[in-house]
Amino acid sequence: MAPSFRDSSGREGERTRYLFAALKNQLDPLETVSLILNVRQALRPQDKRVVGLCPSAASLAWAGAVRDGLVMVAQNCGWRAPYALTGELTVDDLKVFSVDFCLVGHSERRLHLGETEAIIAQRLAALLRGGVKPVLCVGETLAQKRDGQGLAAIQVQLKSLQRAFQTSQVTCDPARVIIAYEPMWAISTAHSPQIAQPQYVNTVHASIRAMLDNLFAAGFGASTSLLYGGGVDAQTAKSFFDAPEVDGALVGAAMHTPLGFLDLLNRFQNPA
Repeated sequence: MAPSFRDSSGREGERTRYLFAALKNQLDPLETVSLILNVRQALRPQDKRVVGLCPSAASLAWAGAVRDGLVMVAQNCGWRAPYALTGELTVDDLKVFSVDFCLVGHSERRLHLGETEAIIAQRLAALLRGGVKPVLCVGETLAQKRDGQGLAAIQVQLKSLQRAFQTSQVTCDPARVIIAYEPMWAISTAHSPQIAQPQYVNTVHASIRAMLDNLFAAGFGASTSLLYGGGVDAQTAKSFFDAPEVDGALVGAAMHTPLGFLDLLNRFQNPA
């Protein structure tokens, strides 16, 4: 039997929407501060719409000092505490930096740094216990998509979230997590000529919601915010934002400059 959960995120249609700018390691601390100073005046408080920045670990303290209305999203977090693990940030570190969210399972870490589902589940559990909301990145490779195994791969990745709730002993609640669908064959760093169309993404998101219902309980999927992270830019943003199953975006290169950031921000804050 699927575990019960306490739904504090509202009914379908009331999910919080997010726009996160993933800076990767492309902007140094000075460039990150400059970006924030050039865009923060355009932010305006909106109910159920959150705008965040994912700076590098080296930039977290600097970015947090000038963030104004931006929420901070860490790019990584350690998976055990207490522990000695060189180079890893702890959940307590993230709290010192006033981090609200943290990416987990990003495709680049899966592909290039060998992160396994076991490690991802432990990262998720650490964040859930510590009260920092994880943004779990899921998505299939091109080979998996061609073999018709894309959804099966995503389901395996979502099971890491199920294990994390179980091991952390935190109440299963869709308000505690965000899912970001980023097909590995469509992200800019994969240098792939393929793009994911909004209709395709919308269909995958609907499937992810069904998987979450099966893993947790009926209604869990409908209450979970699902973002898309696969080459969104100013030209395609509105189509993705208008898709009924898409609750926002995790954007890379298109938001690395003030002009690009403001362009996406305007489309997100003015959906009509």
